[in-house]
Amino acid sequence: MGEIKKAYPHSSSSEEESASAGSLPELTDEPTFCMDPIGAHMLSIAHHRCQCMSTDGTTNFVHGFPFFCISLGQIYQKCPVLGVVYNPFIEYQYTRIEDQGSYLTRGTGQPQKLPLASPKPLASLSKAQITVEWGSDRGTPVTHDKAGSFLKPAGDSSVPGGKMAQSLRSMGSAALNFSMVAQGALDLYW
Repeated sequence: MGEIKKAYPHSSSSEEESASAGSLPELTDEPTFCMDPIGAHMLSIAHHRCQCMSTDGTTNFVHGFPFFCISLGQIYQKCPVLGVVYNPFIEYQYTRIEDQGSYLTRGTGQPQKLPLASPKPLASLSKAQITVEWGSDRGTPVTHDKAGSFLKPAGDSSVPGGKMAQSLRSMGSAALNFSMVAQGALDLYW
């Protein structure tokens, strides 16, 4: 964050922990950087070292499950203008710049415009691949409500309100879930 503060001395930042604690900075017309969640630290992954702004999917990282990412966004004049989501395990970098579109860069390859294929209308939910997340709050009320919510797309017509999606996935990273929907690999983030 220090380098960003040098380049944008009047900017503010918002991190997931701050938002969770109910402490969000007031949005102004100055740049605001949004990070998710752990804060600046150095990670060593394979033979790469990368300066991380923050990580999403910390539990995945700890267990070596290759779906975690570093994410950074910028809000300027109270509008989102830039977003970067990078998964260093599989070297996927998703970028979005206002008025320039969204892209996926794999490793050292060229950026590919998203979605990678033209979206096709889904005849029904039964043809959809959906991603869901349990989150970190595992208290009884929250877990019960989420389980009930997930039951509907997971269940068939014998489940009250069940519509049965073709498949449910839980990758453990909200930023990657949204990126995979933009890529076209997932149809919906439930």
